[in-house]
Amino acid sequence: MASRQAGVVRDCKLAWEARLRDLTILERAVNGQPGLIARQDGVTVSVCAFEVAGDRITRVWAVRNRDKLRHWTAG
Repeated sequence: MASRQAGVVRDCKLAWEARLRDLTILERAVNGQPGLIARQDGVTVSVCAFEVAGDRITRVWAVRNRDKLRHWTAG
């Protein structure tokens, strides 16, 4: 992940953690894009991928469907 992109995603991670203290937020590549994985009690509850241009997030893809998230918890 390019350093500027990583910085933007890291800022988003910090904002989530401040609001949702019971979640664990992990920075990971998601389908080749910078992303965040949200886990609660060891189970993945959300996966987000970000398209970043310069220092701005221009698009966000998010999945919260438990069936689609099973492989993220196992991995």
